[in-house]
Amino acid sequence: MPPAPPMTDAPPSPVTSSARISTPAPKAESRASPKPEEIDGKNTQSRASPKTGGKSSNAATKVQKLEIRESRRNGQESWTVKASSRMSFRVRLADSGFRVNLRFYDEQGREREPYCCYLSAKEWRAAKRQTLADFAAQVVGKVEARKANEANDAAKLDALIARIQPLM
Repeated sequence: MPPAPPMTDAPPSPVTSSARISTPAPKAESRASPKPEEIDGKNTQSRASPKTGGKSSNAATKVQKLEIRESRRNGQESWTVKASSRMSFRVRLADSGFRVNLRFYDEQGREREPYCCYLSAKEWRAAKRQTLADFAAQVVGKVEARKANEANDAAKLDALIARIQPLM
């Protein structure tokens, strides 16, 4: 005797023969990966792993981390944080923390490297995990604090802030 058909709320379909063929009710997908026979080569990019070259579709919304290059010149450890093609921050280890300079080319094409601020070891560790906009905002905040204390260099510090603010 064939098994009884599953009970559903749907009206019964018309049957032309006396034998009834039953199909199991669809189950909710609970597997982590598809069965090999389900993969047909179509639309498998969403299931591809990073090792196989599957790219995420939201690459434009991904938050950009700081692009940091470590270097050592004359025995002094330093890091270069790339901001744009013609501007970067140079962070050097100093006695009281980490000294931050802005490297850029001026209107005459000469490379300049004015001092911006100091970061403590804790601030620099946290800054390495931030975005460029967050790092620039932190530097601008510290330069503005310098401007409040050093009123005689206000014009130079305003020009420095104006160069950094587009990065925020």
